[in-house]
Amino acid sequence: MPKVVFQIEGANPVEITCSSGDNLLELARRANVAIDAPCSGNGSCGKCRVKLVEGEVESRIPRHITEEEYEAGWRLSCNCKVLGDCTVFVPDIASAYQSRMKTADLSSPKEIAIFEDCQNSLKASGIAFENQFRAVVLDMAEPTVDDTMPDNERLSWALQEALGVEKIEIPFAVMVKLASTLRTYNFHVCVKGELRGDSFLCMEISAPEDTAIVGCAIDIGTTTVTMVLTDLTSGKLLAKGSSGNGQIRYGADVINRIIEQGREGGKKKLQDAIIKETLNPIIANLCKTANISARSILRLCVAANTTMNHLFVGVDAEPVRMEPYIPSFFGWEGLTAGDLKLPANPLAK
Repeated sequence: MPKVVFQIEGANPVEITCSSGDNLLELARRANVAIDAPCSGNGSCGKCRVKLVEGEVESRIPRHITEEEYEAGWRLSCNCKVLGDCTVFVPDIASAYQSRMKTADLSSPKEIAIFEDCQNSLKASGIAFENQFRAVVLDMAEPTVDDTMPDNERLSWALQEALGVEKIEIPFAVMVKLASTLRTYNFHVCVKGELRGDSFLCMEISAPEDTAIVGCAIDIGTTTVTMVLTDLTSGKLLAKGSSGNGQIRYGADVINRIIEQGREGGKKKLQDAIIKETLNPIIANLCKTANISARSILRLCVAANTTMNHLFVGVDAEPVRMEPYIPSFFGWEGLTAGDLKLPANPLAK
């Protein structure tokens, strides 16, 4: 089978094996090599330029490349078919869509002032800044041969007394780490969760000093993604950052991305581009900046246009572009971070 080597400017080479006749742009996408293709490989934008270093590919001279450039090895990857082993050079500008991740300097009075002014305006309009999330530090008696109460009952009784509620819910995500966490911290722990009337949903159990309760707000734009972390107790802005939307290499506009997601494996490609390549690194970076655990993120809010929302969750967006233009959803309240494998508390909604 032919082998293609992508020599990426400023990065390590990437190799991939393929079949004779495979499209070069599709191979790059399969190998997770970023090549700018706003038209999603339709041959109309002329931006997916690469340079053939050695080997042979089948391609015609497109209108976007002069004869001189063609003789020098430049090709549009979207109209190249691999005929055998070859090496192609991918300019750094081809991955320019991956704008360097930026973290806002929250020591800047200007950044803080913008956030606080917005917060004060919302409060003045009558919007209540309150929530039902709680962090409770418990100090429980350790089990003995005379006190063999199960861990879940011991925790439930302590929470009922501390919060004054009747029912305690301990979901699987907490139960699987309950025994080890209790014993690591000698039954002195912090339990985080949400009050729901007369019940309390346990969402996390951690070290007693880990009392952070964090909210994460995400704006998924067609080209840029922005995110903030806030303290759900104080309302303080903890971290803020942005990055390019990794989906852009599958098309600069929503129509081309919908077309791409309709191809074999397309929905997963688009979803991986936004979650694995874009959101996950930003969340990790902001959590490091704020010095918090990602599992402390108990609430997530994601805003985007209808197409971006469908591509984000991996739901077919084709009906959105076809008359009568009906989406599968506008809002999705029950979706959790665990459903999408986002680096946050798996029960966060």
